Amino acid sequence: MPTYAERDRIDAFLRSLEPETPGTSIRLEGEWTRPPLERSDGGGRLFARAREHGRALGLDLHEASSTGGSDGNLAAAHGLPVLDGLGAEGGGAHAADEHVLVDSLDVRAELFARILRDAGL
Repeated sequence: MPTYAERDRIDAFLRSLEPETPGTSIRLEGEWTRPPLERSDGGGRLFARAREHGRALGLDLHEASSTGGSDGNLAAAHGLPVLDGLGAEGGGAHAADEHVLVDSLDVRAELFARILRDAGL
């Protein structure tokens, strides 16, 4: 699970690397561009409600964590509850075979509408 502690551990490891070949050096540049999307209490409550709505719509939603980054990572870093990955069903994200299962759009739109209604939006 991506966490700030894991990011810091990896960062410290990378910065501790020493070259093994005489006459060579290692230079580490750049910075982290997305904070980890850590699970929060607010996000957990939001998922619990989304799961209830999903069940009513015949969906079996499961909470999961993955690496990568989205704008949700930035929102969560400011303390906002975030659900990521509730879009259309499909596969091949960001690849030549990326696709959406059109038949999933209606139920996903209804799920999103129910979540927004819960939030008073």
